[in-house]
Amino acid sequence: MDQRKKIVIALKKARTSIDQIITAIESDRPECFPVIQQNLAVIGLLKSANLLMLESHMTELASRWSGARSRELKDELIKLMQIAQNK
Repeated sequence: MDQRKKIVIALKKARTSIDQIITAIESDRPECFPVIQQNLAVIGLLKSANLLMLESHMTELASRWSGARSRELKDELIKLMQIAQNK
C-alpha cells in the first residue's frame, strides 16, 4: 500500500473516532475513561499520519538528491520528528 493511502486511512480513522468522542461527550452521562482512551487513540493516529507525510516528503526530496547523504538527512529528520511528537 502506498504512503498516501496509509495517510488517508489514518486520517479517516481519526475523523471517525473524533465523531464518536463528540457523540459520547454530548450524551447525558459520558463515561470518562473510554472517551479519554479514544482521544489518545486519535492523537496516535494523527502522529502516525504526520510521520508518514514527513517520510513521504523526505523520500521525494531524497530522490532528487544523490548519494548516501540524502538518505542520512532523511533519517535524521524523521528521528527529530519522532522526538518532537513524544513531547
